Amino acid sequence: MPTPSDTFATYLAAIQSDYQAGRATEHTHRPALKQLIEALAPNTKATNEPKRIECGAPDYVITRPSGYGPITLGYIEAKDIGARLDDIERDASRAEPATREGQQLKRYLRALPN
Repeated sequence: MPTPSDTFATYLAAIQSDYQAGRATEHTHRPALKQLIEALAPNTKATNEPKRIECGAPDYVITRPSGYGPITLGYIEAKDIGARLDDIERDASRAEPATREGQQLKRYLRALPN
């Protein structure tokens, strides 16, 4: 069984390989992120581009099976390499975010439990 270190190394190698090709976007890296999440949290499913929900369309929904159907554990919004996450969070904390990313994060923080 791979260790978490091996799992991260595999993820980083995939990201680096795609990035160095010079044609990568945020979407290019999503299969590697899906594999990372599912490897680190066995018995979960990371669904890329799930159905739109009331507050928008987070990039992933993380679920775990149960006897009553899948249980939603949380949502993930992915950003491209180089995105300044601190700036997005700071913008989202404003009364009226100035950027699309800040507005999106503000909506998600209000509506989603994680």
